[in-house]
Amino acid sequence: MRRGASWLAAAFALLAMTGCGDREPATASGSGAAAPVLQGPLFATPPNVLMISLDTTRADRLGAYGNARGLTPNLDALAARAALFEDCMTASTLTGPSHRSLFTGQYVERHGLPGNATTGKLDYSLASLLKARGYATASFVGGGSLFRGSGLDLGFDTYWQWANLVVLEPGQKFPAPGEASAARTAKGMIKVSVDKALGWLDGTWKAEAADQPFFVFVHGYDPHCPYAPGHEARGALSSWHQDPLGLDGLCGPEQFSPLFRSGELDADGLRYVNDLYDELIVAADHEIGRLIAGLEERGLADDTLVVFSSDHGECLGEHQRVGHGRILPEETRIPLLLAFPDGRFAGRYAAPVASVDVLPTLLDALGGEAPAASQGRSLLPVLGGALPPREAGMRVVRSGRRSGALIDERWLVLVDHGEKNQVPPTLFDFPADPELEHNLAGTPEGREALGGLLARYRAWMEAAQTGVAAEQGPLDPGVAADLGALGYVEGDDGK
Repeated sequence: MRRGASWLAAAFALLAMTGCGDREPATASGSGAAAPVLQGPLFATPPNVLMISLDTTRADRLGAYGNARGLTPNLDALAARAALFEDCMTASTLTGPSHRSLFTGQYVERHGLPGNATTGKLDYSLASLLKARGYATASFVGGGSLFRGSGLDLGFDTYWQWANLVVLEPGQKFPAPGEASAARTAKGMIKVSVDKALGWLDGTWKAEAADQPFFVFVHGYDPHCPYAPGHEARGALSSWHQDPLGLDGLCGPEQFSPLFRSGELDADGLRYVNDLYDELIVAADHEIGRLIAGLEERGLADDTLVVFSSDHGECLGEHQRVGHGRILPEETRIPLLLAFPDGRFAGRYAAPVASVDVLPTLLDALGGEAPAASQGRSLLPVLGGALPPREAGMRVVRSGRRSGALIDERWLVLVDHGEKNQVPPTLFDFPADPELEHNLAGTPEGREALGGLLARYRAWMEAAQTGVAAEQGPLDPGVAADLGALGYVEGDDGK
């Protein structure tokens, strides 16, 4: 039996149910202008591609997704000329595996590299595929779990990563602003990544590859916990609170959960945490605006397709939780903007999509096909007003030993892959219960549905794992230190 299949076989045998109660795959079309189903290539001359990933960014923090605080004027301006996908689900609520899925169009079960501290090789990536099409490729990332050797450096001519983060001792809080150099903390990385990217355009690309289109990937960790902004936005929203608990130095459920249990983290404390997080979003939006303006100043904006997304969201008090690494709506929903040159396809699209769809969409737009191992689908038909059914009517999220399958856009099945003390599968009617408050696994309707749903998920899992050939290797001690600086621990199962 292949890796990861034993838990599902056991769960299925335990339940021994028949009947599935499934519904036909839901379809939806965007509100953009209707058009015939699109097929690539869409461009006479291949455009540049700029992909921006802002770590730990909730979709509901962008004004374009309904936020009224005015946190993201630059991203909102980008969204105004972009295809905005209202219902995008990540493939993992952990940074490393989520980005591997983004770059391969494969769910975690297929690329086989499930953790932040996982090292390994990918068979291909968006960068390697675009490089083969004649693109100059460069990446400027925040380090951490996007380290060289994580697989994400495949295909990049230039791969710059932030390193030498401050190393924390067990139980030690993240340094307060001013206690450590900005060059040794996770904060401000998006600013440096933007500086490096613009410098590469002015230097290496202009001097050596200006006759080639470019693929540039820019990433920053800034909204990641701990929520201690060390920049001009600090205090703009949070100065009303004195923070007696030192909340701006805490990171992840391991440090926040005891405060929930003791009752010390009250409504004011949670409001303060949210304000700190929002300040980080404000600062990152400013830097992204500087990057977009840099394209315009260099006369490149009209020839560049811009992708903006995130690896996962963040719980900020929901479910008595602060952090990420679980299968919860606040963590699985992410923004996705595709800004085509000249504002083509600008509009809002309600179709259910996934981060694994980005790679096949970009390749389709350029007139190419995604590798056979890709599990995503091109979104060009969505942009043209049509939505073909997703294979098996399923989107899957994996985080550590947990996974969730959203089947037919109704049933969310949550399962545990642990070998011992296995947690029984749980079942939620996601549209009716988006906060996952009512487990239906023990109800008559739930019992009738769950057996069939698990059978479909088992078949999907076995197919997804066919041919997995990821090679995992030992973790470099320096990389381990960087991950520790971001609050991750050995064998991490999420924040």
